[in-house]
Amino acid sequence: MTSLSTLCYIEKDGQYLMLHRTVKKNDVNKDKWIGVGGHFEVDESPEECVLREVKEETGLDVSGAQGGYLFTYKRENPGEGDNYFVDVYRFVMDVKEEDLHLQEEETDGHMFATLDQIKE
Repeated sequence: MTSLSTLCYIEKDGQYLMLHRTVKKNDVNKDKWIGVGGHFEVDESPEECVLREVKEETGLDVSGAQGGYLFTYKRENPGEGDNYFVDVYRFVMDVKEEDLHLQEEETDGHMFATLDQIKE
């Protein structure tokens, strides 16, 4: 089975918004720091998906932000049946703490990190 999803990085002052996935969430990203993302809903375009996921997970509206689509990557793993496409986006905007409203079912923390911090 092949799934479709989006991953979005929100940049502010050279740092990227990272969300900590709650340990209560039973998915592959449980207890990890990641960007904003999720799976497409039926009849949803990639752009609709990324706008919806960012709004749901952070409370932010990136529709007017600078940036957008970067690239798509494909993972094929026939042995595990874990095949997927991910559309990756980057938006640059001024994010204030009071603008963030994290989806508690998905995340239990956030931070802004530099690329070097993310690589660690």
